[in-house]
Amino acid sequence: MITKITSTNFQNQNYNRYHNNQNTSFCGLSDRLGKKIYNGFYKMEDLFPRETTKNPISGKLPTFMKNKIMKVTDDYNKATKEIFDTFAQVSNELREFEPTVSSTIEEIQNKRNNSTVKKLSDVLQKYKIVSPWDDFDLKYIDKGGKGSVWKLDGLRHIDKSNEDEFVIKVFHTKSVQSNAYHGCYPEMNTATYWMKTLGPDTNRGKFFWGDVNEAYMINKFIDEDVRLPKKFPDPYAYGIKFTDEDPVHIHNVCKKYSYDWGGGVVINQVVNSNRFAREIMHNIQNNKPEYRELEWIKRFHWKPNGNYDCKYAGLALAIKFLEPEKRIYYFEKLMQKRGKYTDRALAYTLKYLPYNAGEFYYKRLAATSNDKVLKEILKNEIPLLSFKSKYFDQVKDDLIVMDNILGTEVKDFIDMDKYSSYRKLAKECGILN
Repeated sequence: MITKITSTNFQNQNYNRYHNNQNTSFCGLSDRLGKKIYNGFYKMEDLFPRETTKNPISGKLPTFMKNKIMKVTDDYNKATKEIFDTFAQVSNELREFEPTVSSTIEEIQNKRNNSTVKKLSDVLQKYKIVSPWDDFDLKYIDKGGKGSVWKLDGLRHIDKSNEDEFVIKVFHTKSVQSNAYHGCYPEMNTATYWMKTLGPDTNRGKFFWGDVNEAYMINKFIDEDVRLPKKFPDPYAYGIKFTDEDPVHIHNVCKKYSYDWGGGVVINQVVNSNRFAREIMHNIQNNKPEYRELEWIKRFHWKPNGNYDCKYAGLALAIKFLEPEKRIYYFEKLMQKRGKYTDRALAYTLKYLPYNAGEFYYKRLAATSNDKVLKEILKNEIPLLSFKSKYFDQVKDDLIVMDNILGTEVKDFIDMDKYSSYRKLAKECGILN
């Protein structure tokens, strides 16, 4: 398919392993950014107002840095603050660099002042993170639409389980970008979520830390010599689609790594944000087809310790894995168990029902809830709900921009009569203007 982009959170095993091994502290801002990817549903400036963000750091120095610092001083917090403050100054100097008549060839080629390199080298040497013979440098790599990248040459962590070198990505602007898929807040949000939910040893590399106010990120350096990733998780299983990479044409991809955190689009808000619901869905999905309905029924009658709304949401998400002739029956059962997450999950499930049933339940969901996220889901789902009958088996979670349907190949999948009917219904329910 061609597309165009324009309540329960538990610590999982991957996160715990990464937390223990790398000392990345997901608390405060990190915890909030790690819960879910916000783009498309929330405004970043409302969620994270700059003037009230007491700690703008997401992530933390990796363990090997902490160990080196602790050999120098007992006041780890003071040392960390000094390092973060220095990186903030460095990011601003990199962002503002303009060559002058007195600039050296090295400064012009690497787009930074030698004084900037010395400033960062001094603080890293002070805490024994690098040594004088490491020949620390800031080497310019490339410039993209939202930021520029320098390798922190000479800073490395090599052991049996890690082979990490580092880059700093400095965003062109420090302003908050809301409802976007690229830029400081969206990329740091996606990176923090990915590291917390799926861990560090995946084909998306590593995010170590960043500062949302100073607009920089510290990521793993990826080149042809890097060790291959250990895991290749499917973003779709976590309600995400990455749109800013192309393995065929080698865009933002190297050595099987996708190294850019931009373009992470939420295509299922419930799968992305609700781990309990996601695990129930995956549990049913991973059963053999002939046992999925039995597992669904067993889960429906299961009595968890609270989280009934999340349980029913997971069952709603799993309806697509049941036989088509059974889906309406189980959908109706869940319509009797409504809640915030259940309603949202049911909205995503409408496209797996026959057209008449989908339209009927669309109206019921839209007319009986004031949940802004639900209404946004119902708006986004209109193109998918309008697929031609012959493509019914191909429909899946995705995000299609309605304004551009007629100008793209997506129009070949869309039944325009259905599309018009859903748009009319959405207007009647206050979802569209």
